[in-house]
Amino acid sequence: GGTLAESEREEKLGCREMIKRLYAELVNAIIRPPRATYTVQQLGPTEFEFSGKKFRRVDFTVRNDRGHSLACSQWEPTPEHRPAAALPCVIYMHGNASCR
Repeated sequence: GGTLAESEREEKLGCREMIKRLYAELVNAIIRPPRATYTVQQLGPTEFEFSGKKFRRVDFTVRNDRGHSLACSQWEPTPEHRPAAALPCVIYMHGNASCR
């Protein structure tokens, strides 16, 4: 064993280390929360009707320059309701606390 002073110093260091660890976990929970896991089926139906027109969802992945897979969903009119071959595309990128 050690002296009482050494024991108190170790206890303080342990408390300080524990507080640092808890603070880091709190920061990570806010800045980089854990990603939700879900199946593509949980995204809902792949087709829906809105204002008398039918739309469909096409799910796909793309790989970025760092090799990460990005899960994507594209909503577009079904062929019978498509007004033109080429249509504008709006890209929505959610924040780090969201899911696709």
